[in-house]
Amino acid sequence: MCWLLVVRAPTAVAHTCLRISQCLVGTVWPPASTCVPDFAHLRPAHLQVAAPMGADPKQRINVLLSIEVEAHPKFRRQGLDVMYTQILKLHEALLGTTVTVPTIDGSAELVVPPLTMGNDVLRMREKGIQDPRGRSRGDQLVSVRIIKPSKLTERQKQLLKEFAQEAEAANVRR
Repeated sequence: MCWLLVVRAPTAVAHTCLRISQCLVGTVWPPASTCVPDFAHLRPAHLQVAAPMGADPKQRINVLLSIEVEAHPKFRRQGLDVMYTQILKLHEALLGTTVTVPTIDGSAELVVPPLTMGNDVLRMREKGIQDPRGRSRGDQLVSVRIIKPSKLTERQKQLLKEFAQEAEAANVRR
């Protein structure tokens, strides 16, 4: 994720892709093709630009900073929360599992409880965007998508029939 910057001031501090800011001096720069949208390389950068003619060193000058964030291929942002979709196999959703999911900081383990349904949303606390005021951090919300098997073996069909019979028997007893 790279940010486009428009800066008009003697100096400005902004978060930007350092791979771009190494040659960025007070100009508008499109995202570099070498910039990998992994968030890990983003850190504060000090930019220097030419001051208006006749500016006093102690004079305050307004800074116009325009930030445009590109869409990430894996994540969606909702306020301070980060949305991600995790694909699970049918047996993983039914039995529960632990999966490694990407986060904006790298990756983390997510415990998927048994009997998870498609479109359930699992919360990973404080794995989202840091509040710019520094008070808190958002969550990563993981939406579950379940894929079905493309084929069933005869043994799998038999096991599912037994499962269905037991489920029916359990529902009759209620």
